[in-house]
Amino acid sequence: MQAVDKNSIVPIHEQIEQAILDEIRLGILRPGDMAYSEQMYANEQQVSRSTVRMVYDRLVSKNVLVRKPGKGTYIAMPTAIENINLLVGFNEKMRLIGEKPETRMLKREVRQADERSAQALDIPVGSKVIEIHRLRLIKGCPFVMHVAMLPYELCKAVMEYDLTNGSLTSFLETTLGYKLEHAQETISAYPASAEDAHDLDVKLSFPILRVEGLTSDTEGRRIRLSVARYRSDMVKLQTFHQR
Repeated sequence: MQAVDKNSIVPIHEQIEQAILDEIRLGILRPGDMAYSEQMYANEQQVSRSTVRMVYDRLVSKNVLVRKPGKGTYIAMPTAIENINLLVGFNEKMRLIGEKPETRMLKREVRQADERSAQALDIPVGSKVIEIHRLRLIKGCPFVMHVAMLPYELCKAVMEYDLTNGSLTSFLETTLGYKLEHAQETISAYPASAEDAHDLDVKLSFPILRVEGLTSDTEGRRIRLSVARYRSDMVKLQTFHQR
């Protein structure tokens, strides 16, 4: 806890607010952690509790802190509004709202298509498909697990592409030359499984938002089957339609 300088020209309440923001930025306080209690902070800094309460009220109004009745004050989880349009890459959508997500590549392999994926991608059962698992994080917190499946014969070059730093959507269009034109998405909600709990750092039965999508190009080829599993406390899904 950074000490307050009572001889500074900077008001005490501004020092306290900046100190809390600095601890969050440095990862000392992480999203979901319990914040210092108002009384403890006041005692440690030898300031009035009302001053600390004023700072906490301001940080709650800025969605930096969140109060949970009967439990205390916590560091708020980062949230993002995401347009679920599959024709725009995830990193590009996050950039437009001022977020810089982290991507962790968990799996990229070639396997045989089962009946479900073969039907979705309009290829024979047993054909080769590329399966990609990427975990996206915002401010260090797991936000969404993206799984993509692509026909190997159409997309084999994806196996050599840097998907940790690059955009799959952009690669399909710019490098492979597929003009993606049509995307169909289905949204559902369900309680977290053991796999979800592990991947997204939530408890079992925590509400998960699932978006399944199928992307096709201008020639009607089915290029990508995708499933995105979101933490429901960190996202607001948005759609946009124009006639």
